Amino acid sequence: MSIRVIKRVVDQAFDLGTESIILYGYGEPLLHPDILEIIRYIGKRGLYLSVVTNGSVFKVISKLLKFPRDFKISFLVNLCAANEQSARLVHGISQPGFFSLLTDALTRLNQRYPVGLKYIVYRSNVDDMVDFVKLANKMGIKRVGFKLPAYCALYKKINLFIPQEKILFNNLK
Repeated sequence: MSIRVIKRVVDQAFDLGTESIILYGYGEPLLHPDILEIIRYIGKRGLYLSVVTNGSVFKVISKLLKFPRDFKISFLVNLCAANEQSARLVHGISQPGFFSLLTDALTRLNQRYPVGLKYIVYRSNVDDMVDFVKLANKMGIKRVGFKLPAYCALYKKINLFIPQEKILFNNLK
């Protein structure tokens, strides 16, 4: 969508009494060429904004840290990894140190705006759920969600998550 169309939609939503907007889609919203202008526009309208992202666009995140603190922005980040090795498996990231850069950026973002982490549970990361919660805690992030993939009926048939679920719940406080 062009910035012109997005602004028109935001204006119409505002005029109709909308209080919040969620930015997400079939791609990474932080890659939109006008994302900073879009966020600024929504923020100046006083609307609550939630951005669903993978958090990997560090250039945008660093600029968001300079936005006014009174903007009502929150982020839901699909991280799905508790360490560099898991990040490589789940996200296909091969750049050394990428995961550390990502968690550092998200920690800084969380110091300014609320950040929640989402963890889609796959066979390759199921054993890292407790470490994921510990990582979120270390980052100062208090909102963590777990989700099974869309094809979870397969997982339910083989009871893959029963031992991990017990371990996870025994380690949550």
